[in-house]
Amino acid sequence: TFINAGTFQKVSGTGTTTIGWAFQTIGTVETPVGTLSVNNLTGNSILNGTITMSGSVGGPGTLVTVASNAVVTWSSGTLNGSLTVNSGGTLNLTNSSSYYYFYGTLTNYGTVVCGNASGYSIFGENNAAIYNYGLWQAIANYPAISNGGGQTNLLFLNAGTFRKTGGTGSITIDWPFTSTGILDIQSGALSVGSWVGNSILTGTMTLTSSTFGSVGATLTVASNAVVTWSSGTFNGALTVNPGGTLNLTNSSSYYYFYGT
Repeated sequence: TFINAGTFQKVSGTGTTTIGWAFQTIGTVETPVGTLSVNNLTGNSILNGTITMSGSVGGPGTLVTVASNAVVTWSSGTLNGSLTVNSGGTLNLTNSSSYYYFYGTLTNYGTVVCGNASGYSIFGENNAAIYNYGLWQAIANYPAISNGGGQTNLLFLNAGTFRKTGGTGSITIDWPFTSTGILDIQSGALSVGSWVGNSILTGTMTLTSSTFGSVGATLTVASNAVVTWSSGTFNGALTVNPGGTLNLTNSSSYYYFYGT
């Protein structure tokens, strides 16, 4: 085991430095040049500093924390265990050459920035979950939050702000999705494969090719919200509150209503 309780710096070489041992850090990691590849970031680690890294994050029963002063760019790898982004911390998921595989839980109280132009995805496996209580900022149409196995035990909960600022197309969330926070779709659209639970739509958003609600789920358009739904299937229950607006302005496909 390599335990860093001081400062680990990578100061030369534009390539990748690899730590093949189990690695635990409660100190500072700085990678002003190149990338740090960790085969097994283990134990209860705290990521401090400005870090570009790849590899496996955490393991079953472990907790990795992005500190409030940290900026972590994770270019690719597998998430096991729990990863928490503290308020004031930033996690960049801006990979353009490989996939992310989530088997654990990502909880965000700070900022998560995701986006690339090449179509790589965040795949959910087992009981993977994303809990967003801070800002989740999508700067492009990708990565999609993908459910390749059609699993129903995944969850993306937005109780903070989900904001799309780049890409004129749609970003897809194919995990079961619940939102009680703000959806701020400034560019393009959001496509949700499966709404679950009781969601409140707050903000200005364009939803496309989405299944709106699901059997037993409720969706509420808040009094300050403007929701443009361009196409899809409606299940469950949908309520538009006084002062809220739902635009059904599709001109190229059908709506299918199975709910109320």
